[in-house]
Amino acid sequence: MSVLVVGDHETSMQTVRTLLRQLGLLDVEAADNFADALGMMKRKRYGLIITHWCTAPTNSCDFIRGVRSDPGLNRTACIMTGEQKPENVIAAKKAGVNSYIVEPFTAETLKAKIEAALVTKTATFSGPDPAVAESQPPPSSKAQASVATPAPATLKCRGIFTNSL
Repeated sequence: MSVLVVGDHETSMQTVRTLLRQLGLLDVEAADNFADALGMMKRKRYGLIITHWCTAPTNSCDFIRGVRSDPGLNRTACIMTGEQKPENVIAAKKAGVNSYIVEPFTAETLKAKIEAALVTKTATFSGPDPAVAESQPPPSSKAQASVATPAPATLKCRGIFTNSL
């Protein structure tokens, strides 16, 4: 499976690439901005996109919305990494990510989130209706943890990983 890692924070993105290699994913390419990433995605089909929350100059959520609005890209699994801020997690999920990973994270966490993203990538993202979400109070931090993906124990790897953790 081809993976595109998008971010302008070189240390974080290098860590993600290293973890992906540890998991046996060797077809990994990187883009340091969204314009380059979209261009690469037009030339090559990626099975997974991993992006960081604070990539500039465009907002990461705008990038994900752009991917989701493109008929040729909208079924690509998308994972976003970032801080443990409830508003970031909610915004990322509304934008259409399949999974959000709070930094720092381990290879085991990344593997579980990739598995979950691949399971959910074929389903159309069904986040909350923005009009309804804006009128409701934000959920508690404990509830935010459940916004993530299904429990990893129920997911199958589909044989894409060659190394065990």
